Amino acid sequence: MIAVASVLVSRLTDFAPGYLYGLLGGAVFAGVLERRSEGRAETVTLLAALLVALGAWVAFEPVAHAANAADPNLGILVADSLLACLFIGGIEGMLFSLIPLRFLPGHRVRQWGWVP
Repeated sequence: MIAVASVLVSRLTDFAPGYLYGLLGGAVFAGVLERRSEGRAETVTLLAALLVALGAWVAFEPVAHAANAADPNLGILVADSLLACLFIGGIEGMLFSLIPLRFLPGHRVRQWGWVP
């Protein structure tokens, strides 16, 4: 029944069915996690984003060197821009997410304690 309703809504609103399933799954699991698990999950997610941003920073140096060469191809220029966006967006996103406001992940991370 949920699948039929999701497909119907997705057809009427031009949403992808996977997006609706994700919203439904997120709503189901949002109320299930306790505060400690929620803070731990947010911390792991933020650390994963930090690792992606730092990986993009490390990979950026050789790509930027190739992009600054005399006649770079389109793939190198796209990779240069993508890595720069991953690094800057990842760092800024993580820093803004760590602000301890109720609707941001920083609030849940702050409530979560390292010591049980």
